[in-house]
Parts: sequence; C-alpha cells; structure tokens
Amino acid sequence: MLLHYVQRHWVLHISDYFSVSFESCVYRLAYKLNLIEGDINSKILKKRIREFKPDSKRIQLGIRTQNLENLRNIINCSEFSFQNESRIIWEKFKINFIFNENRLEGVKIGYDEISEIITDLRLKKQNSEYCRSNFQNIIDVVGHSTVIDFINTTNDKISIFLILKLHQLMGQYHPYPEAFGQFRNSNNLVIESKFETTDYHDISTEISNLGKMVDHLHNNMDSIPLSEYIEACIRIHHKITVIHPFADGNGRISRAFLNWQLRVRGIPPIYIKHENKSTYFDSLSKADLTSDYNDLFEVFYFEILRSMIELNSKYHFE
Repeated sequence: MLLHYVQRHWVLHISDYFSVSFESCVYRLAYKLNLIEGDINSKILKKRIREFKPDSKRIQLGIRTQNLENLRNIINCSEFSFQNESRIIWEKFKINFIFNENRLEGVKIGYDEISEIITDLRLKKQNSEYCRSNFQNIIDVVGHSTVIDFINTTNDKISIFLILKLHQLMGQYHPYPEAFGQFRNSNNLVIESKFETTDYHDISTEISNLGKMVDHLHNNMDSIPLSEYIEACIRIHHKITVIHPFADGNGRISRAFLNWQLRVRGIPPIYIKHENKSTYFDSLSKADLTSDYNDLFEVFYFEILRSMIELNSKYHFE
C-alpha cells in the first residue's frame, strides 16, 4: 500500500499517537486529507490495509500498540467475572471461537457451515449426524467443540496431564480414536518453526516438569497480581507448543489448556482471529528465539479485553 506524502510506517506511528486503529487512520488520511495514493474505494482500501498486515508490521518495526505496563495495570485494576448470562451471546461467541481456531490451524471450513454444525450439536448432542461424519474438517470441528464445552463446564482440578484428556476428546470422532489421548511416539518437524520439538523419549519428563510449574501457579494464584498469573499461563502455553507432545492438534490443545487456566481465575475464553495469525505466530517465534514474551503478552492481553467486550460480560474498574 502506497501513501502519498505519508510513509507507511508513519501511519502506524500516527495511529498509535492518537490511540486510533490503523484502519481508521488510513481512512481519515484518504477521505479527509487526500493523502492516500491509488484506488481508495472503500472495499479496495480495506483489502489493501489487510494485505499490509499492520499488526505484523508493528512487531517488525518494534512499535508498541500500547505500553505493556499500561495493559498490565488495566488488567490488574479490573474485576473479571465470567458468566454465561446470555446463551445467545455465548453460542455466537462459541461459533466465532471455533471458526477462528480452526482457520488458525488451516482447517478450511466456512463460518456458516461451522454455525450449522455447532447448532446441530447443541440440539442433538451425540445423535448429531456430524458426529458420524467421514470428512476430516468436520471431525476436527466436532471434536474441538467438545473440548471447548469441557473446559468451560468441568469441575476437575486442573493438571497438566489432563491435556491427554483434552486430546482424547478432540479425536473421539476420528476413524482411529485410539491414536488420540497419548503422547507422540516419534519425532516430528514443525513447518516454518525456528525450534526443535522435544525428543519423543523426553516428552513425559518435560510435561512432568511443566506440571510442577502449573501446580505451583495454581496453589499460589490468589496471592499474585492477575497480570502475573496470566503471563505465567502464557509461558506455559508457549512451553507446550515447544514440547509439541502430540502428533497432531498441539496448537488447539495448548490454547484450550490456556483457556482452562484463565477460567480458573474467572477470565473468559479467548481466541486469535485468523486474520491476526501472523502476529500470533511471529510472537511465538520471538519467544522461541529470544525468550522475549512481551509481544505474546500483548497479543493475549488484547484478546482478553476483546472477549470481555464480545461476550458483554460484567466487569468494572476499581
């Protein structure tokens, strides 16, 4: 996207300075000041903005959309009380959740079809025709829906080894469900990753070590600030992706476990919008390479706040 007079990266700075979105800043420059070069038809301009990937550019240029400390203060000064007070709002959120989660993992299935699947599952449960589907994408959606229902209703005490249960639930409708609910028994390569996954011989040991961190966190969660708790959960999420304990489904299971941990502190579930996929994966990669989690923290802080708005749940600032 070319800007007349105003360079692309300066639009990022301008939008941050005035605390407005990159998109609204571009529109104002285009329609009020006539500083956008090229076709500024609203649909075409929106496409050009999307192709520019402003969130990814911010990370590449080291531009912060918000001061991380400010985000921590917002979270720490907020009282979250996540309750499914509106079934309609929750069901819509769940459809958005599963659509974006599966798109994030490359499952190409449309929003309307996912909406139909989730609605049928809600009405018919295991009698739904989708539970007997032979199509891989549908099986993935149905299994993932089961995982989301579990983590949002279970009274089980959280434990790292319960990722095995989550994995088993995700694969229960596959032709070979016995392949799920167990750690991988061979080494694999994560495409485009900058790290080597844990050798399969060491997975149980690494998961056990991570379990000590999970147990310590939850035993002491009431004595630490909410932001500190959230950031510990994000580090655990990242560690699961590095261990990569399963042959398939690691991304969805690691984020499901993160959401389970958030629920324990009354925080609503979050999902990464598929158009922000590159921002999320770039943040994970930065943590892989440099152990710098700040970008990843920001990604999830914004998602928490966005979920609160989307779910219209009750919260207030102290």
